[in-house]
Amino acid sequence: MVKYFEDDSFEYAGSLEDEIHLENGGFLVIGDNVAESRDSRYHEVGIVDCVDVIGVVISPPNRNDK
Repeated sequence: MVKYFEDDSFEYAGSLEDEIHLENGGFLVIGDNVAESRDSRYHEVGIVDCVDVIGVVISPPNRNDK
């Protein structure tokens, strides 16, 4: 299993503290600076619909994860 965040990186879980279910075409977004990002944890962002996605970032594989 690949871990992208340390277990204690999220001091604020916001709306993600409860179990969520994504509908088809829904994305949960987390900013790369979790301490400062406004992302799906905040109700004003929430789950992002696929029609609102304008780009994709693909993280390169971590060479240490084998």
